[in-house]
Amino acid sequence: MVGTGFIGRIHARAARQAGARLVGIAGADLANATEGAEALGAEKAFDSVTELITSGLIDVLHVCTPNHLHAPIALEAMDAGLAVICEKPLATEAPTAQLMAEQAKGAGVVAAVPFVYRFHPMVREARETSLLRAKYDQHPELAEILLATDDATMIYDDMDSTFWGDNAGRGRNWTGRLLELVRSELHMQRTGIPGL
Repeated sequence: MVGTGFIGRIHARAARQAGARLVGIAGADLANATEGAEALGAEKAFDSVTELITSGLIDVLHVCTPNHLHAPIALEAMDAGLAVICEKPLATEAPTAQLMAEQAKGAGVVAAVPFVYRFHPMVREARETSLLRAKYDQHPELAEILLATDDATMIYDDMDSTFWGDNAGRGRNWTGRLLELVRSELHMQRTGIPGL
C-alpha cells in the first residue's frame, strides 16, 4: 500500500477482510511509512514507492495517496507487472486516465477503482431522480472526465453554486456520490449497459 492516511486505513481493513496480507507500506518518507506500518499492521515499511514496487514481495498495490500522485504511482506499478487498486479519482485529467486504462490493458494487469456506493439501494433510487439529470445538465463539461476515468470523486470548487454546498469551504459534501451516479448514467447512455 502507498499512503498511510484515512483512506489507507480503509483499504487495509478491506484487504484484510478479503483475506489478504498487508505486506508493506510506503508513505511520504520512511518515518511516515514506519508509523503507518505499525498502525495498520503491515509487515514492512518501505523508504519509497519504487522500493515497495520493486521489492518482489507484493502482487497488488493499493494507491491511497493525494489525488495528483495516483497516476504516476499506478503507472509505475503497472509497468512492474503489479495489479493496482487506485483510490478515486483515478487521475486528475481525462487523457491521463485513458493512458492508465491503456497501460493496464497492455500490461495485462488488473486495475480497479473502488466504488462502494454504486449498488446501494439509495444510490439506485437517486439515479432515477430528475434532480440528478437537472444538475448534471448545468455542468456538462464534466462528462468527458467522468466517462474517461469511470470515476466520480471530484472536488468541485464553484462555491457560487448553492447545489454543491460548502462543507468547510471544500465543496465535498455529496458531490462525489452525485457525480458517481452521473457517471453511471452517462456510461449507460453511451454503452447501453445498465446498472454500472
